[in-house]
Amino acid sequence: MNLLRVHCPVKTTHPHNSQRGIFLAAFVLMMIFYVWTCVSDGLTWKFGREQKDHYNLLVHGFMDGQLSLKVEVSQALLDCPDPYDPAKRPPGSGLHDASFYHGKYYIYYGVVPAVVLLLPFRLLSGTDLPLAVAVLAFLSGAYAIFLLIVADCRRRFFNACGDWTSFAIALVAGILTWAPVLLRRHSMYELPISSAQFFAMLAIYALYRVLVTGARPLPWTLLGSLCWGLAIGSRPTYLLAPACLGLIVWFVPRATPGESFLKARLPLLLAALGPASLVGLGLAVYNQLRFGSPTEFGVSYILSGVYESKIRHFSLGYFSWNLGAYLTAPGEWSRYFPFYHDLAIAGPRPGQHYGMDISFGLLRHLPFLWLAGLVPLVFAFRSSHAEERKLRLFIASIAWVGVSVACFLLCFYAAMLRYIGDFGPWFGFIAVFGALAFADGFARKGRRLAGSLPVLVCAGITILLGGLFPIQVYGRISQFNPGLYSRLEALGNRPVYWWESLADGGGKGALLLSLKFPAARDGGCVEELVASGRSADRNRVLVVYPDSSHIQLAFERAGGSRIASAPLALDRSALHTLRLSMGPLYFPKNRPEFSGLSKAERQVLFRWLAVELDGRPIIDRYQRFDDSTAGPCTIGGAGGGSAFSGRILSSVREEPGVTLARVRETAKTVVMRSCVPDADGLLHLQLRFPPGEPGRREPLVVSGETGSGDFLFVEYLAPRRLRFCFEHWGRNPYLGTEIDFVPGREYLMEIRYPAPVFDPETGAISDSRDLGIRLDGHVIWETDVSSYPAEPDDFFLGRNPIGGSTCAEAFSGDIRLHGQESGQP
Repeated sequence: MNLLRVHCPVKTTHPHNSQRGIFLAAFVLMMIFYVWTCVSDGLTWKFGREQKDHYNLLVHGFMDGQLSLKVEVSQALLDCPDPYDPAKRPPGSGLHDASFYHGKYYIYYGVVPAVVLLLPFRLLSGTDLPLAVAVLAFLSGAYAIFLLIVADCRRRFFNACGDWTSFAIALVAGILTWAPVLLRRHSMYELPISSAQFFAMLAIYALYRVLVTGARPLPWTLLGSLCWGLAIGSRPTYLLAPACLGLIVWFVPRATPGESFLKARLPLLLAALGPASLVGLGLAVYNQLRFGSPTEFGVSYILSGVYESKIRHFSLGYFSWNLGAYLTAPGEWSRYFPFYHDLAIAGPRPGQHYGMDISFGLLRHLPFLWLAGLVPLVFAFRSSHAEERKLRLFIASIAWVGVSVACFLLCFYAAMLRYIGDFGPWFGFIAVFGALAFADGFARKGRRLAGSLPVLVCAGITILLGGLFPIQVYGRISQFNPGLYSRLEALGNRPVYWWESLADGGGKGALLLSLKFPAARDGGCVEELVASGRSADRNRVLVVYPDSSHIQLAFERAGGSRIASAPLALDRSALHTLRLSMGPLYFPKNRPEFSGLSKAERQVLFRWLAVELDGRPIIDRYQRFDDSTAGPCTIGGAGGGSAFSGRILSSVREEPGVTLARVRETAKTVVMRSCVPDADGLLHLQLRFPPGEPGRREPLVVSGETGSGDFLFVEYLAPRRLRFCFEHWGRNPYLGTEIDFVPGREYLMEIRYPAPVFDPETGAISDSRDLGIRLDGHVIWETDVSSYPAEPDDFFLGRNPIGGSTCAEAFSGDIRLHGQESGQP
């Protein structure tokens, strides 16, 4: 099998300018995608304004001559006897994921990006550099270096590889750097990863110039050593990677007659060790000054959701679970936008292991990486010429970097999606060489199509899936730029509309069931009757048996509270009919057959839960569904203890025209009540507080939906004392000033509510505002908060229908919009 030997029966030369054009075009296209990914969440970069992220706060500290972040530490945290225990730390008192030591905040992330980019930018411009721009700069530089190496290798070793194949490889390289995922969130976590990737890629380029191109070894070795030091200063995961510089020290020098082996290599040895050692020494001094130990980066003092000093951060016991998580973690691709949904990883986790934040198995979803398995062909079947040996040495160095970094992370106690940005690009590098070798080998045998087609298919699938995944990961577009998300949804679902219209007319009405309930069930049993969505616990209709003689029908959405009907005494031997209408049954909501519905009618169709039993309404109310995960219905449960134990004799879908006719009738009588802030972002309320039950939290205003909502609630500290709190979904609540109140007395409250209002009809979104509260004309609380945009119908007064918060389901006093009659709205 000499397929890949250097043999050239076909024309293989390409004009150098043509090669440059191929890779330049790929770079420009990918940069457009990078920038779009970075800005498409709709959050402005706020150039010229003070940035409040951890890194810029560190730069502010440097400017003031301190090593800690320039941020005020709350007195509650200073007074806490054990602030590192999340159970004892006062809610909202600590800076999340900062290291707290001797009354000051520090970062445990690498300091290098602050020193080499953010601080110089601040000194030169007098303003802060937004993290999004910094992450974009580092990742763009890393991708450019990646392409420089690949383009030169293609010219030197794989020049029979076709132009289209080379173009596809150059494009897929932009996905394999993991930049699209890192740019989607571009926060304090992604900055050190992108910085480390850039400096590591520059160090590899220096190695390439010496090993492959024969450039002067001393200056390039110095540069490589410095860059490896900066990569480690960004991410300690690269600690073992600089060992690849040993290839330069061992293979490059040639001793002159009479010169000893060591003497010939001593200058390069010093060049390889010197700059990296100086950076390491600087890090040690930095740690000593901060934490009193040269090896302490602040991990033991992190304020997070776990007690960090009591967690085993590294263990070989994590290795196999992490390996499976990164390579084969499951995910679900559907025909509906946003196409990808992560799934829970089956099997038990090792003790103390955090798990994986978003599952995405690289080998499962990015088939181009399979081509890394072809790299041994480069070693086995290509020429033994000296130039080829240089290529093999360089590929071996790439493999060492990838393996050394991956092993570090595989022993870590958490598998995070962003960590793929540390090791993924290096295995992508290997796959690129495998693809080049495969396509080039077949082309040299006159079988260009046979070599190019598999590479093009793998590259095309990887570009498609790897490009779609970052669009929806972390939910940033749907949360912060819902207008764009709606347009992407309409565009992405259009091919499905056409296909379904041809296949079955595309229309589906309400669900109709004929069923018999079980003769007897113990009180307290809960059975699943209908589940809609990508997993059985998203939007579920349940049968609840409160006691042996009654039945309740209930609805439950993951993360939200259960909504149940009144107990029903039913004839268990009789045949019953059930009609179910809920939004996920009709997803996607912008199908052609729904185009003629009015706004009120669309609200009833997609945000109304109607359950009828034997023609009698059992549940009939507004309900927010998780549209993006809608899918096929599961009838009767998936089996096991939660499956419906009665008999389902038939299940059919109502004619779409009948369903829409009922929707139109309902829309005439239904009034969607909401408490949307006015044009000035204000809510004017009248309310009476109940006698305070210490520790109880009750909602005043709730906005958004499950997973991306905000809560303004009141916390009772004593029967006549309270404070207002604000919670941004999943974050520790912001705590307001404590005040005294009189139970039963009517108060006039003016709230400047911070959530922007999104109009789904026009796509317009109001300006975000800070939170402010006035009570009887007195300013009670003003603060900066984070908030999610919400549609007008997703503002709730005195109710918490979206769950996920520590506050109760309803306000127990009296609350209403100013001028309304007394009572809950």
